[in-house]
Amino acid sequence: MEEVLWPPSTFLGRLQPSTREQLLTVGVRRSVQEAQVLLREGALESHVVLLHDALVKVTVALSDGRHALLAIRVSGDIVGEISALNGTPRTATITACRPSTIRIIHRNAFRAFLRDYPEAALRRVS
Repeated sequence: MEEVLWPPSTFLGRLQPSTREQLLTVGVRRSVQEAQVLLREGALESHVVLLHDALVKVTVALSDGRHALLAIRVSGDIVGEISALNGTPRTATITACRPSTIRIIHRNAFRAFLRDYPEAALRRVS
């Protein structure tokens, strides 16, 4: 596998190389188009999204019908993990800002990864 230099502020950038390599084998790799919604606010889903080569925006709907931009996430980040792990509805919508490559990781596979590599759970909250 070709070594990628992940930004140090991202989830993948904070993992040890062997842990990162393992996570990059979990789940299903997908290509998405610009403006494609990856996760929708309010949806009850059971997966996380690992941004492999991606740029996405995180937005929420406001009561007056407008949308607020909460964050921009980049390659190496992970999104949707709290809702997936807790079994609660998505709290925001994640939309691709350009054609991107992501990994869809089912809740059970992500939990198994965190059990096998507990240091990864600590990196998420850092």
